[in-house]
Amino acid sequence: MPIDSYTSACFDCRYPLDGLHSTDCPECGRPFDLDDAATFNRVLSDPVKITVRMISDAVTLRLHLENEGIPTALIEQSGGVIMYAPLPMAGLYVNRRDKDIASELMAEFDGGQAAVVDPDLDWICPNCSEQIEGQFNTCWNCGQERNAEHATGG
Repeated sequence: MPIDSYTSACFDCRYPLDGLHSTDCPECGRPFDLDDAATFNRVLSDPVKITVRMISDAVTLRLHLENEGIPTALIEQSGGVIMYAPLPMAGLYVNRRDKDIASELMAEFDGGQAAVVDPDLDWICPNCSEQIEGQFNTCWNCGQERNAEHATGG
């Protein structure tokens, strides 16, 4: 993966560290050494969320995209609750310049049946007309899968 796909960031406050002459984060004061990867994080340089999924599905898709040379990041998000158990969800991010190819690979990975949708948009289930929050890809009421035609923008 190209080195410019990532930027260096402080462990504590995520302040961007590339190009600094100091060895302490100017935001929080944590020491770092850009020659020692154990002292800072590598984060995407221009992240954009492409999907929200159950963590296990997001990890599998992440590995698929990384194997295709697309840098990714996962950020845990709160999901819904089923039978008093929280659903562990994660947002999958890529750099903005990789969004189109990542979306195509994601659709192929999903068997060509999943259309690329904006995870921030709520949607209406085409089967039972239930309004579903944007982070969910399956209707809680009837089990219908989401596709791009069902986004409502709110």
